Amino acid sequence: MNAVNLDIPVADIIQGQRLRGVHKETVARLIASIKAQGLLQPIGVKVRGTKYKLIWGAHRLATFKVLLLTINNHGV
Repeated sequence: MNAVNLDIPVADIIQGQRLRGVHKETVARLIASIKAQGLLQPIGVKVRGTKYKLIWGAHRLATFKVLLLTINNHGV
């Protein structure tokens, strides 16, 4: 299977049950990193009907949810 870069709305990504939780400290570090350098590693998803299932990148997905909430709440 070939990798493809897509612009997918965060709301269209379904996150299943994880064995490990998402760590707030990691999300905080990723927020700073993504603001400074952009996304360096992609989030992996598989198509599931009209949505996408998260395969890898739970911390990056959580980071984007925080960043989008911040942007939407501040009108940036």
